[in-house]
Amino acid sequence: MAPQGNDERGRRAVARASAVIPVRNGARYLAETIQSVLSQSVPTDCVVVDDRSTDGSGDVARAFGSRVRLIALGADGSLARARNVGWRSAGTEFVGFLDHDDLWAPDKVARQLEVLDREPTAALVCTGLRLMDARGTTIGTRAAPEPYVALRQTLLIELPTMSIAQSSLIRTSVLEDIGGFDERLSYQSDQDLGCRIAMRYPVATLQAALTSYRMHAGQLSEDLELLRHDAAITVPKLFGDPELPPELRRLRRRALANLYYTYAGTQWRRGQHRGAVADLARALLHHPVRSVALARASRTVQRYA
Repeated sequence: MAPQGNDERGRRAVARASAVIPVRNGARYLAETIQSVLSQSVPTDCVVVDDRSTDGSGDVARAFGSRVRLIALGADGSLARARNVGWRSAGTEFVGFLDHDDLWAPDKVARQLEVLDREPTAALVCTGLRLMDARGTTIGTRAAPEPYVALRQTLLIELPTMSIAQSSLIRTSVLEDIGGFDERLSYQSDQDLGCRIAMRYPVATLQAALTSYRMHAGQLSEDLELLRHDAAITVPKLFGDPELPPELRRLRRRALANLYYTYAGTQWRRGQHRGAVADLARALLHHPVRSVALARASRTVQRYA
C-alpha cells in the first residue's frame, strides 16, 4: 500500500514545483523515488511518465493514488520525449527531473527555491550528487560546478558538470523559451539542454549533495551505440551554436577527445579491448595532452596501453 500523506488537492493548490520521473521498466526502485518527491518539505507535484513499461511500473505509480499524476506514453519515443511530455503537463512555475532510480533529499526543492527566489535571473539551480550503488549504499559524492564554469564543464563533459536530469530545478518559462529537450537524443539530452540554457541565461548551483544518483548495470551511460549516436548530433549542434562564446568554441577537439576516451572505457568494461584501444588512439589524435592526462588517471587503460 502506498504511503499516506497530505491531501493532494491542497498540495497542488500551493505547489510551485513539479518533479518529472520518466520510467521504462523501473518498478524495482520507482516507489522509493516517488516517495522522495512526496516527502519534500515544501509541496511538490509528482508526474510519472510511463514509457510502455511491462514490469508493472505503472501500477507502482497508481498505488500512490491522486498524489501522483501518471501519464502513459502510447508510442515509442526517446527518454527526451518522455521528459518533454512530463514538464509540459506539469503546470508549475518550476520543474525538476529525476530518473526512476534516483532520490531527492527532503529539503532539496525548498533550498533550490530559496536560491531561485534570491537570484531571479537564474534559469536553474543544480545540486551536488551523492553516488550510491544498486542497494542504496553511498559510494561517493560529486560536486556541482561553480556557476562561472558550469557551461564549460558540461560542454566538455569534464567533472564537475551540471546534473540536469537528476538534480536541477528549472524555470518552466526557460524550458518553454528554448523548446525543452531535443527528442533526437537519449543519454546526452540533458547535457544538450543544460548547455543551451547556460549559453543564454545565468545558472546557479548548490554544493550540497541533495540528490542521490544510483549507479548500476544497465544504465544508458553504458550503451555505446546511444553514446555515439547522441554525440554525432550534440557536438556539431553545441559547438555550432551562435551563442557559444568563442573561447569555448576553440575546445571542440578537446571535447571529442573526451568522448573517444569515454567510448574506450565503455568498450574496455565490455571486454572489447581492440575497440577500446582504437578509440583511445582517436582520442590521442584529437587532443594528445588531454588524452595522456586521462590515460594516466585510468589504471586499466594505462596498463593495456
